Amino acid sequence: MANPEQLNDELDRIIILMDEAQESLERYSTEWAEKENAYRRRKALTYLNATGTVDERKSIVDRECEKERLAAHVAEAMMRASMENVRNKRAQLSAWQTKAGNVRAEMDEARGPQPRWNQGVNF
Repeated sequence: MANPEQLNDELDRIIILMDEAQESLERYSTEWAEKENAYRRRKALTYLNATGTVDERKSIVDRECEKERLAAHVAEAMMRASMENVRNKRAQLSAWQTKAGNVRAEMDEARGPQPRWNQGVNF
């Protein structure tokens, strides 16, 4: 069984990691938005300037916008991975909070019943 100090230390550690994960998510979300915007803008301009049938124009867009599309997809993958990291940290925090509650209950049980000085007093 962990003692209260160890539990508090672990909760503090996870909270710091969660803050870092949240900052990372914000950074990757912004990066994804910028890359996606650059890709869509280049795609639209390339399509407008291309000639040929619709399929030929789409093919030109795919070829000309490959780097921007890849950058946008990589940024999206990083954003999603970062979101999973935030969810993981939330789950860890919840598990440690449960453990802390269990330790508290065990400590209360070990102390036995405590007198209630305000029994019968309604505020």
